[in-house]
Amino acid sequence: MLTDQDVKKIVDVHREVFSTKEEFAVFRDEIRKSFSTQLISIDSYAKKADTYFQEWLCWRTK
Repeated sequence: MLTDQDVKKIVDVHREVFSTKEEFAVFRDEIRKSFSTQLISIDSYAKKADTYFQEWLCWRTK
C-alpha cells in the first residue's frame, strides 16, 4: 500500500519528468525562433553561393 510520502514522491517525479502546457509552449516558441534564424542563415548562404557561381560561370565563358 502506498503511503502519503510515496504519493508525494510520485507527484514530485511526475513534475520533473513531464512538462506542463506552459513549459511546452515556451519550448515550442524557442524552437520556432531557432528554426527561423537557421533558415535565414541558410537562405543567405544559398544566395551568396548562387551569386558566386554565376560570376564564376560568366568569367569562365569569356
